[in-house]
Amino acid sequence: MTTNLPRGTLPHPHPFLQRIRSNSAYPTFRVMVSVFTGLGYLSAVGAALGLGSLLSSTSGYGVLGYAGGVLLGLVVAVLTRVAKEMALMMADVADSAITMGDLWSRNQGRP
Repeated sequence: MTTNLPRGTLPHPHPFLQRIRSNSAYPTFRVMVSVFTGLGYLSAVGAALGLGSLLSSTSGYGVLGYAGGVLLGLVVAVLTRVAKEMALMMADVADSAITMGDLWSRNQGRP
């Protein structure tokens, strides 16, 4: 398979998704998902640092306190990623339905 892409560039694995995302009927929702994803990752870092320093300094857990903080940060980061994927899937489904409805209405009455 040959493509005319620049060297080191891979084609999008799902061209339909790329097309509907670039022509989304919900661009504000997609921007808000990105904003809340960034806030979620910042919360993950804050949770890791905050809980780690709190547990290590006040309760005497030391290194285990930091490990607990890092674990909590990882959990928050994974949940943030899952929430992002779920939100984008909802927008993709809505955009796909609009795209399919548009195609159907254009081809209505044609074999």
